[in-house]
Amino acid sequence: LALAMCTAIAWVLEQSRQPPPSRWKSGVRAIACLVVVGITVQQIATTSAVYAKRHLPVQYETRQGDTVRYRLFFYMDSYRALDSGVDWMMAHAKPSDVIAVSMPHWVYLRTGNKTVMPPFESDPIKAEQLLESVPVTYLILDEGLAIDSKRFMKRVVERFPNRWKRVYSDDVVTETGERHEQAFEIYERVRSGSVIVQPETGSLPLMPQNALSEKERHDVG
Repeated sequence: LALAMCTAIAWVLEQSRQPPPSRWKSGVRAIACLVVVGITVQQIATTSAVYAKRHLPVQYETRQGDTVRYRLFFYMDSYRALDSGVDWMMAHAKPSDVIAVSMPHWVYLRTGNKTVMPPFESDPIKAEQLLESVPVTYLILDEGLAIDSKRFMKRVVERFPNRWKRVYSDDVVTETGERHEQAFEIYERVRSGSVIVQPETGSLPLMPQNALSEKERHDVG
């Protein structure tokens, strides 16, 4: 479409140069030039706005403990929450743990753990059976990414609260600036013999800075 428009403008300019000259041809030539100038101004404004508002900083930890920093276009806050959650996973997950997440390739590269896509099953009982068949150790419920896995997996953790405990959560800010509190969540499977520690009334929410390790939870208990 852009090439067709450029070709049409070039043809109009070429025709306007053909003799004999007239006011009509001069007007057409002026309009064509205004169109080109308008498109150029629009592209400059769009590019400036994208670099100013959508070229966002990225920061996360590597498996070697180094901090990586760079910028990406359209790095939404949901991706920032995922990277922060993966940082937490690297500090707490065992090498043998399996992680279910909507971006398994990225989490595998970050952690080195085996990762799978969560089942897109509306029946929470069947979905739980599929998770157990892997078996999945950590279940990541994200919001705002390309694949909405939370729509299915939220039913699983609500249906089986004795099998999954939330160990991490983070807020997610939408593109419109609306904050969804604790929209990003990580759940850990309750192993045989484990006890779910219910938060007391008035306790701190499970935010990144308040997420407790397994040892710390036992110490608190």
